[in-house]
Amino acid sequence: METMVATALIVIIFMIASLVLNNLFSNSVKSNTQHITERLLQMEYQCSTNQLSLPYLHTDEKLETQAYLEEIQGIVYVSIEVIDLKSKKKTKSYIIHEAQR
Repeated sequence: METMVATALIVIIFMIASLVLNNLFSNSVKSNTQHITERLLQMEYQCSTNQLSLPYLHTDEKLETQAYLEEIQGIVYVSIEVIDLKSKKKTKSYIIHEAQR
């Protein structure tokens, strides 16, 4: 009898541990925005070195990227947006336009 109780407790403990680890891994994968940040930094570099013609719009299977001129309070900025199409996460960055510097 004690053996069956001990076996059941061990099975329950391993099942709970498995569910906790699965939840942690799943949340880690869902909240990973490294590919969005990398693309944003790449576009900022291209914009600062005049390799990007504005307005710019590109969509691939994972990301939608766009860059355009935007005026905020009399200052012209290059607005860069990167949107993850799967998770709908959006990251936006502003760079002062070259003519304003």
